[in-house]
Amino acid sequence: MWNAFLLVIALSLDSFLASLAYGGEHIRIPWKSAVLISSIGVLFLSFSLYTAAFIQQFIPPYICRMISFTIFFMIGLSSLFQGTIKSFLGTYKRKKLSFEYSGISFVLDIYLDETKADADNSKLLSLKEALYLAVALSIDSLASGFALGISIVQPLPVLVISFCVGILAILGGSFLGSRVLSLKECRLSWVSGVLFLILAFSRIL
Repeated sequence: MWNAFLLVIALSLDSFLASLAYGGEHIRIPWKSAVLISSIGVLFLSFSLYTAAFIQQFIPPYICRMISFTIFFMIGLSSLFQGTIKSFLGTYKRKKLSFEYSGISFVLDIYLDETKADADNSKLLSLKEALYLAVALSIDSLASGFALGISIVQPLPVLVISFCVGILAILGGSFLGSRVLSLKECRLSWVSGVLFLILAFSRIL
C-alpha cells in the first residue's frame, strides 16, 4: 500500500507545482475548478488502474513487474529532466508546429507553461480552462496508474485518496503561490522524479 501512497504524492506534486505557478501569477483557481482538475486526474487514473488490473490476469507476474518497472523508470527520468524536456519541446514547437491553439497544440502549450491555460487572461481559471489544464496534468496518471494497477488489489481507496489529496494540493499551491512570490520559480519536479524511481525499483527488488 505504501507504493500507492508514493504514487498519490508524486502525482499530487505536479498539481501543487502548477497551482504554485498560478498563484505566483495571481491567477485564482476557484474550488470548482480545483474539483474538476482533481476529478479528471482521478478519471484518467481509474481507467489505467482498472485496465491494468484486468490485463494482469493474463500476464505472468514477473512480466508484470518488469512492465511496471519500465513505466515508472521512464516517468521518473522524464520528471528529473523535465526542465530540459520542456525547453526542447518548446523549441521544436516553435519551429515545426504550425497549428495554433487547436486541441493538441493548446495542451502542449499548457504542458510547457501551465499558466497558459488562462487563455483569456482573466486571472481566473474557468471550468473550461481547468479542463485543458487537467488533461495536461493527467498524462502521467495514465501511465503510472497502469504501472501500479498491474500489482494493486483494491484500486478504489487509492482513487478516493488521490481525489482528496489532489484538491488540497491545488488549493494549497494556489494559496502559497499568491502569498510567497519567491515560490513562483520553485523547481521541484525532481522530487516526483525521485518518488517514481523509488516506485520503479520497488517493482524488482
